[in-house]
Amino acid sequence: MNNFDNIEDLKKNFNWGAFLLGWIWGLFNNSYVTLIQIPVIFIPHIGPWIGFGLAVFFGIKGNAWALEHKQFKSDINFLKYQKILTCIGILVQMTCIVFVKILFEFSALHPPGYDFSVTTKIIKTSLIILTIVYIVVSIFMIKIVKQK
Repeated sequence: MNNFDNIEDLKKNFNWGAFLLGWIWGLFNNSYVTLIQIPVIFIPHIGPWIGFGLAVFFGIKGNAWALEHKQFKSDINFLKYQKILTCIGILVQMTCIVFVKILFEFSALHPPGYDFSVTTKIIKTSLIILTIVYIVVSIFMIKIVKQK
């Protein structure tokens, strides 16, 4: 267990990394209860809404779970680690928003009867680029985490 002077204050703060990354944040903080988000989001019609509610709940409980399940040398170290995860969460969310915007732009610009083979190639290329970005970010995150 962690011994910090202001542990109760840390537990009360909202954890943006847990909110933005959900189950991915949970894996990095040994908070495996967040894995419930994976099957829930696939429930037709209401899954995304429940997933969002879970994300808010993870944000509220995130600091308490992280402090309970993972060892940190100090409160400064804990805050640094959570800040890194928050920055990565922001990057991931921004990438998803850009990708969805690209998808909508391509689908809206084409007239009926358009051959979507070109659009499909662009979408596949975008997915490959996003995958590479996620791999690079994950490697970067693992290196930073190991430096703690």
